[in-house]
Amino acid sequence: VRLTMAEDLDGNWVGTGSVEEQHEVNTQVEDGDQANTKKKKKRKTILDQRGGVIALGGTPESLRQWSAAKVAAAWQVHGKVSKKSPLEMLEVSPTSSWFASCPPSARVVDVLRERNAAASSPKSASVLVVCMSVERTFEVIDALGSILPTKPVALAAHGGGRKRDQLARQGKALEGGLSVAVGTPSRITRLLDERSFEQEGVELMILDLQHDRKQFDLLTHPDARRDFFALLRYFCPLLSKGSLRLTFCSHCVQEAPESKNVQAARKAQKSESKRKRQDVAVDEVEKALKGGMKRRAAQMSVRRKRVKKRHEDVQ
Repeated sequence: VRLTMAEDLDGNWVGTGSVEEQHEVNTQVEDGDQANTKKKKKRKTILDQRGGVIALGGTPESLRQWSAAKVAAAWQVHGKVSKKSPLEMLEVSPTSSWFASCPPSARVVDVLRERNAAASSPKSASVLVVCMSVERTFEVIDALGSILPTKPVALAAHGGGRKRDQLARQGKALEGGLSVAVGTPSRITRLLDERSFEQEGVELMILDLQHDRKQFDLLTHPDARRDFFALLRYFCPLLSKGSLRLTFCSHCVQEAPESKNVQAARKAQKSESKRKRQDVAVDEVEKALKGGMKRRAAQMSVRRKRVKKRHEDVQ
């Protein structure tokens, strides 16, 4: 058996084994690279983990399970992006008991009116609406101001001046307790850290999942999702205890599971509208072709007249 020689780090020549052994080692390395390549191809991306809708019908329990699956999917995506350990992933474990048992569209306005009339705890708010941006916060406040007797307080970066002054003004507004407050996750978390806001008095948290211009929402925008889960960790003990419930805004119900009849009707309506659009497109194409043919015929007639006139002038 012929041995091969190689130079080590000190410049000395040493034996590295037979040619057959080297060939086996190289083959194993190549096989390992191919196996790793195959594993990488099978690996799912983070965007594949954003699903999780449970289709169980339109019952309150199915809506609760759907809501829990939606938040859990966003938490899994956040954990993968931020590279959290398995122990850290156990900090947020959404269950169906965290969420309100009624569809948001049927009860959110009534609940807001009831909470607005009820007494609230000092340094807290009975209903907390969480939005992804400052602009969306004031849109929600304007919308709620038309249906509530008192305008909700904004817990967001606004009003000018230093951040310390803004926090002091918002903390002073919270001293007597609020019925409804609307804010961003980062500012609410800052108020909790400053002890200006106490989470024990919150009885209902509404997550506003309105999409922005780029079709992001509170659970899909990277920065907003990070701030939201940092805020949610403060409320996890209250959610597990049952003194706090989560729900979504009314527009989110259209994404929730529906009955088979509603799904069939929606599908038929989509196919009918698609057929109408196709018919309109065909008519427009035919009109364009006819118009193009007429223009072409007119151009040819003008050209013939010019050629005929030119021949007459030559003669």
